[in-house]
Amino acid sequence: MPFKPITRVELSRKQKAFWEKYLKKNIYKPHKRIEIGNIYVYPYEAKTYNNGKGPLKYYDAYPLVMVIGKYTDGWLGLSLHYLPTNVRMYFIKKILILNKRRLNNGLTALVPYSMISNMANAWLREGYVIIKRYLTRQIRGTPAKIDWKEWYNLAGHNDENSWINISAAEAYRDTRAKLQNVRRAATQGTRYKSTYQKRGSHPLKEKNHRIYGRKK
Repeated sequence: MPFKPITRVELSRKQKAFWEKYLKKNIYKPHKRIEIGNIYVYPYEAKTYNNGKGPLKYYDAYPLVMVIGKYTDGWLGLSLHYLPTNVRMYFIKKILILNKRRLNNGLTALVPYSMISNMANAWLREGYVIIKRYLTRQIRGTPAKIDWKEWYNLAGHNDENSWINISAAEAYRDTRAKLQNVRRAATQGTRYKSTYQKRGSHPLKEKNHRIYGRKK
């Protein structure tokens, strides 16, 4: 059966029912302040999509994002829905293992960009292909902070209904191809070029960028 893109109305109704269920369990609370090292979910309308006419051909309208850097007009994060479900759960599990002591002490998770970008380090390199920049003005609701104790369970949630102009299976296929290129580059000792690098710039090199509380 061919994929039929869902409308914005259908998307809002299905996602609202899911997140209301979690709200009743008090798993997350609305947060206007975004902190590095936390995971948030929020309704988002990509600026460069433009109904499929822009450079961005598809996107996740309800991204599940771990914030790794901040800007004056938004933040940089790992958009977890882009990873296939099994890879996403494994990736979150590794983050929880790395940050067990910090999280138990009430601190935010520490996910260094150096670990994500190091092709020779297989520990967190899945995150390299899901780095996305989000603009505050494109948020269509208050971001909801996810309790770290629910990260792993939420990672296994089926996000089929959060995609615009693509199915989850097709998005996963695209991500797997990028991951394969990353692994191949690591094996050959070369460096995989991300979308930002192909454009000649990278978010971490832009002005007014703040990572882990330090201005670069």
